[in-house]
Amino acid sequence: MFSSKSKRIVIIKTGETFPEIKKSHGDFDDWMVSNMGVSKESVEVFDIYKNSVLPLPEYCLGVIVTGSHSHVTDHEVWSENLACWIASLIERDIPFFGICYGHQMLAYAMGGAVGYLSGGAEIGSVAIELTSAAASDDLFLGMPASFQAQETHYQAVLQVPEGAVILATSTRDRHQAIRFGSCAWGVQFHPEFSSEIEAAYIDQQSGLLTDAGFDVALLKSQVVDCDYSSSLLKRFVEIVFSRQAPQCEICGGYYVCRRWHGCCRFI
Repeated sequence: MFSSKSKRIVIIKTGETFPEIKKSHGDFDDWMVSNMGVSKESVEVFDIYKNSVLPLPEYCLGVIVTGSHSHVTDHEVWSENLACWIASLIERDIPFFGICYGHQMLAYAMGGAVGYLSGGAEIGSVAIELTSAAASDDLFLGMPASFQAQETHYQAVLQVPEGAVILATSTRDRHQAIRFGSCAWGVQFHPEFSSEIEAAYIDQQSGLLTDAGFDVALLKSQVVDCDYSSSLLKRFVEIVFSRQAPQCEICGGYYVCRRWHGCCRFI
């Protein structure tokens, strides 16, 4: 546990990658930090899937929840505890970024529904389409209307919580990105994945994918670098630290590096 004097961005690990991938590429938290643009020492990692104790919300500058090889619908004890903890973060307006499993947990924690994606796995480099709501969203501000992102998931958010905003979709999954409240985001895709890691995930699941009717060779040939997607982790860090800046006396908003609030006295 760290003290309130050393508040940090917290990474909640909800699992780990395949042993073969971990040996050659590292693990989820390594990939997160690499794309966040910060040092490993500036974040705190909690292996919640090993039943580690979650930090008190007030000690967190911001929180990132990783993907997992577990399923939300397994209702494991650590996962149910995590759902309650996420709800407490949202109540306190602490910046949150859920990725894959973390995205599904955000929806589940706030009253949405999670289950198996119709048609089986979505995997590979996939086209993501932003909704009109993303144009004014702090995390997606300045992103192109369409971009590629790495995917590997069997479950998805089937119903968003009441009050959630849908920010992005794909052909297979209409809830690729959501926001709940002012600063809690979830993305089904993997901004932390490089093209090499995505290809390795396809290799690791090649038997299952072949049995499900996928052309594994074709999937691998279509894997590309996804720089726009990867930039979201650094953008989230910018938002976290910008919220330490003064609030607008009129609208209560925070100065954010790439966006000024229209009524702000800072203009």
